Amino acid sequence: MNDEDKPEIQPGDLPEDRSVRRRWVYETGLDGEPIAVEVDLDWKPTSRTSAVDRYIEDSRLYGGARATDGVAIDSRTKHKAYMKRHGLTTADDFDKPGGVWERAHKQRETMRGAADGEKRRFPESERREIREALGRAWYKARRD
Repeated sequence: MNDEDKPEIQPGDLPEDRSVRRRWVYETGLDGEPIAVEVDLDWKPTSRTSAVDRYIEDSRLYGGARATDGVAIDSRTKHKAYMKRHGLTTADDFDKPGGVWERAHKQRETMRGAADGEKRRFPESERREIREALGRAWYKARRD
């Protein structure tokens, strides 16, 4: 059978002419494990669904949590209020692009004299002096 004898399939010839695209969301099962659930392409979470999910997530993350002074911080809201009241923060506040840690890293590199991530090597004479100073300090600390 050559190519001319084969029937040409037109888009309307198929039973369902639509893409086979699917959408899945993950929900928490009764055992606490995530389950993939197929939903329609136009599905949107309801406010109740997201509120329930947030409550479940909060209780899983913060369940029974207490600060070192004994204050209960068993929800995201209580944790945030406690941190604000005591002037505290979490490490992720410093790890943003252009944030404190990135600026400090650039400042350290500048102070070391390194350009664009190069490691600065001390000249041999300076390395010898540093080694001797460290050796004297170590010897003195061990002697005392």
